[in-house]
Amino acid sequence: MAILDPVVNRSVNFLKYSVDYIDDLGLPYDYQSIMHYGFAFFAKDPYSPTLSPKYPYAYIGQRKYISPIDVKKVQLLYGCGGHTKWDCNFEQQNICSWKQNTDDDFDWKVFKGSTPTAFTGPSGDNTNGLGYYIFAEANGHENRVTRLTSQRIPTNLYCIKLSYHMAGYTVGMLTLRAQFFDRHQTEVLFSKRGIQGDEWHKSDVEFQARSPFQLVLEAVIGSGREGDIAVDDIRVEPGFCNYKRNFRGIDLL
Repeated sequence: MAILDPVVNRSVNFLKYSVDYIDDLGLPYDYQSIMHYGFAFFAKDPYSPTLSPKYPYAYIGQRKYISPIDVKKVQLLYGCGGHTKWDCNFEQQNICSWKQNTDDDFDWKVFKGSTPTAFTGPSGDNTNGLGYYIFAEANGHENRVTRLTSQRIPTNLYCIKLSYHMAGYTVGMLTLRAQFFDRHQTEVLFSKRGIQGDEWHKSDVEFQARSPFQLVLEAVIGSGREGDIAVDDIRVEPGFCNYKRNFRGIDLL
């Protein structure tokens, strides 16, 4: 960000400080912050900018919303855990605010330890192996579908995280969709099919929702009993999944 002259008796608003004096909280420079000055703030001539972003397409000075990085800064400064009502680690032995669908074939199970069928499913939860998770049991449900649905989620940018386990010779498919209320359409955010190995995997998905939506977690069971699909630690966080990655290659400062 380059600082230009002239300004109206406001030079104190444009002072530069060293990293010994300020703390950026490990986050990148935020052009979209609601606190950022606009192009001609404090200018003697409103048509002559006082600030010039190094990133040529950046818009600065918006006052319509708190940016995702603003949210992250508030969380860090006030020690907020960042949990939302759509998060669930299943440690309360239930599915939190999520709902079992009524138009599917069977229900997800909250479980602890190894799943009942040999040669499929995890031996414990994702966190430390001792807690709870949910799984779609393949035995007795071959070629059938089970779904969980979240509560309504408002328009915003989100990082949607989950851990999944898909081990066994007849594993089917796991899909996470966004189902929009105003369009009656869905968008696939995440999908995995077949054997993924006998271990927990993590998925982080960035999703810019243009309208309110709900998440639908769907497991399609394969053709045999060795096809359990497990999920743990669902989190829905406002903002980017990885701040540094989203700004890689851009000199913002």
